[in-house]
Amino acid sequence: MKLISNLIVGIIAISAAGLSLLSWALPNDKDKPINIKAKSADIDDKSGVYIYTGNVIITQGTIQIRGDKVTLYSDSNGINKIVAVGRPAHYREKPAENKELIKAYGRTIKYYATNEKVEVITNAKLFQEGNTFTGSQIDYFAKTQKVNAKGGKTNEGRVEMVLQPRSKKK
Repeated sequence: MKLISNLIVGIIAISAAGLSLLSWALPNDKDKPINIKAKSADIDDKSGVYIYTGNVIITQGTIQIRGDKVTLYSDSNGINKIVAVGRPAHYREKPAENKELIKAYGRTIKYYATNEKVEVITNAKLFQEGNTFTGSQIDYFAKTQKVNAKGGKTNEGRVEMVLQPRSKKK
């Protein structure tokens, strides 16, 4: 019962503060409620740290972040950082009505609200408009839909990409 109570308190605290999980993606996503499902929640309103564990699913409109453990960091301006850890952690968002879902997977996914950046770390994969990027770290910049990929110890330290011809892109 205490678990459910803590989870409800966390959802209410986030909603009451008017915190938008992510301010980009589809224009109306930021106006949607934030839904959080987890097996447990550790809420600290004073520090602005919200820790959710156990098959965590956070959604707001078309945006979804999933992981075994997801930590939200907030201040007076709202949520400024999200860290999801999983085997793998998942991230997805629909950048525009006429665009396909962006999907990312990795051991750790970090989202930074101030520069709208998503870092996918360790065994990173990102799927964007039919293109596939694989590496040890992939950075995705939502405003520009720019992708930076870095190699690591696997695949001889190289990045692997599959890029679709323009005629196949939607």
